[in-house]
Amino acid sequence: MSDATIIGMGVDLDLFSRENPTTTQNKTGWEIVYVGSITENRGIEHVIETVSNSNHDLQFKVVGDGPEAYVSSLKQLTVDRDVTDSIEWVGRVPHETVPELLSAADFAISPLQDIESYQVSFPAKILEYMAAECLVIATEIPAHESLIEHGVSGYLYDGTQPGLLNTLEQAIESNEKNRDIRKRGLKIAENYDWEIIVDKHERTVLNE
Repeated sequence: MSDATIIGMGVDLDLFSRENPTTTQNKTGWEIVYVGSITENRGIEHVIETVSNSNHDLQFKVVGDGPEAYVSSLKQLTVDRDVTDSIEWVGRVPHETVPELLSAADFAISPLQDIESYQVSFPAKILEYMAAECLVIATEIPAHESLIEHGVSGYLYDGTQPGLLNTLEQAIESNEKNRDIRKRGLKIAENYDWEIIVDKHERTVLNE
């Protein structure tokens, strides 16, 4: 692998950019959005638990789909924790509608567990969150840490329910500085614009 060149994914900045990113609390509470597959090891359970245990009015919007039995078990968890009114199951949506969903959110979350496949994958989801100027909250795994510096370009936590709860508290209390954090996230995403990534591929393949 010493001769390998790793470039990574890109992001469509034009698709995900927005003119007026969220900077204050939503009228109906603090909205957290997750976009992706709904499968085990994605950490959805501890996000639901956090909604249940928080003193804040948290709304968790889950965008994506997964195995019916597993999704049903998560919905049952919301019943058991008495948070059915705080969780919205949006389902799978066309990719071009994701920016609109992100634009309404206070936080965009990537709660992936620390397993091998996530350690070596490239977090394209994080780039999309950043390009939409969402405040990113993500677990402390190498892929996320490659793009996020805690408290600077987003927030990181240890992958546990108490850890997420504490980090959310910190993010909410730091609301006035979150505008700058969003802007730094956007600057990172701009370095991965598809035009830049394609150019890197061309120069690598052509040995330029």
